[in-house]
Amino acid sequence: MTMRLRELRDARGMTQQQVADLAGISQPYYQQIETGKRRANERTQDALAKAFGVPVTSLFVQDDEVTRIASVIALLDSEDRQTVLALAQRLAGSKAE
Repeated sequence: MTMRLRELRDARGMTQQQVADLAGISQPYYQQIETGKRRANERTQDALAKAFGVPVTSLFVQDDEVTRIASVIALLDSEDRQTVLALAQRLAGSKAE
C-alpha cells in the first residue's frame, strides 16, 4: 500500500519538519517514509495519523476496488451498513481459519 503523506502534508501547508516534530520522529526519517524509501512501523503510523489528525487508514491510498466498495457502502442506511460490516467480518474470519 502506498502512503499519501505528501498529499496530507501539502493540504495542511506543513513542512516535513513540522510533521516530524508532531509525530516525534526525525525529519530525515519522515522524508524517507514520505518518499517511499522506508516503511513506517505501526507505532510511527499511529504517530503520523495523530500528527495529521486522521485515522491511520487515511494515511494510505486506497486501491480502486476498495474505493468502489466504500462508495457503495456510503449509500446504504445505517442498519444496512451494519449488516454489510457483520458479513465482511464473518467472511474475513472464515478466511483466517
